[in-house]
Amino acid sequence: MTNPGEPDPASASAANRLSSNRPESLRGKGCFGKVGRCVWKFLQQPESRSTLYLRFFTRIPQLICTVLVAVLFLVLGGVVYSQSSNPKEVAITYRTGDTTKSFSLAEDLTGTVQIHYEIEGVLLNNKDYVSGKDKDSVYTFFSSVSCNNADTLQWAISRRGSDSNFISRLTAAGDSTLSPCGLVNIALFTDSYTLERQNANLWEAVSIDSSDVAWSRDDNSFNKVYEDQGRLYLANDRASWLPPEWLEHWKVWQRTPPGQTVRNLWGVIQGGLTKGEYRIQLVENSPIWEEWGVVARRLIITGNPSWLGNIGAMQALAGSMLALGCVELVLLAVLVVCVFILQIKPRVPAASTSMVMPPPLGSSAPRPAPVPQVTATQSQRQREVVHSMRV
Repeated sequence: MTNPGEPDPASASAANRLSSNRPESLRGKGCFGKVGRCVWKFLQQPESRSTLYLRFFTRIPQLICTVLVAVLFLVLGGVVYSQSSNPKEVAITYRTGDTTKSFSLAEDLTGTVQIHYEIEGVLLNNKDYVSGKDKDSVYTFFSSVSCNNADTLQWAISRRGSDSNFISRLTAAGDSTLSPCGLVNIALFTDSYTLERQNANLWEAVSIDSSDVAWSRDDNSFNKVYEDQGRLYLANDRASWLPPEWLEHWKVWQRTPPGQTVRNLWGVIQGGLTKGEYRIQLVENSPIWEEWGVVARRLIITGNPSWLGNIGAMQALAGSMLALGCVELVLLAVLVVCVFILQIKPRVPAASTSMVMPPPLGSSAPRPAPVPQVTATQSQRQREVVHSMRV
């Protein structure tokens, strides 16, 4: 019995033990001591007095959670898949030697129409190719770049000699060394197109804007390349063989693809396209791609854009959500069978008895008292009483 105003010896001893167990770095007085005590209490993670959160792990709440997750993924997957039908794409395949490709639109393409070129089955994600860039045109950060075996006009002729238009641009620069050099720049995509719409018996030109096809951040990423008096220059005042009108396409080409399919933006058409007959004029159609194993290239015209992305991205996202929803349905079926049909109940483990070693023979120490045996039923009743008292 303690007098009023005096601290309880039990609580004082507990506080002393708690204080003595704290590391030296968390002890102290004043503000630092309070912070140390708070940190130490948080690190100990004392057992919560409430058992309400444990009810979430019982059978019925788990069944309800599984149903909600399954419905959520199935509904979201269905919505995203329905949205994937809104964007419209027209794919035009061409090969070496083609000069004109015609196509028709059965419905209007609204919004900003995008024109991409696609090349399949190319190994542009190879390490030697990815690092084949000019250090005076790009920032390297943690990677390294090199122009080995791709830094002179002779190397370019040996690798791309059949492309006369490309070689003529290199020789027009008047330098035996390439600026920029590297495998990425020698393999630059140079095909160009114009679009025409049929109006009665006449063909009207449709304007394609290629002045802003690169990412906005590329202005800083490739600011080593600049234009001066109608010519492009690299860092250290190296004159480039790149025509100024190719600068945006060159920036796009510098971002090598992670896979074996290249799909880059070539231009956009503001205001959309009305339904009707159209034709693509291939102003330049490089023959080198067929020599490099690319049988055909594709132009993809996309309209009616969606904020969720292109058709492939939306279908992939919808497929993932639908698959997760189906997995949740399977788990729900397993839970229903186990709980309601088979009525499987969790096993209550038997209480373990402590093994007490007797004292050695000849010792005067008293023998320990036998540990009472607690059956599984008694242990379960004790836990139920404690659980009901806490709740």
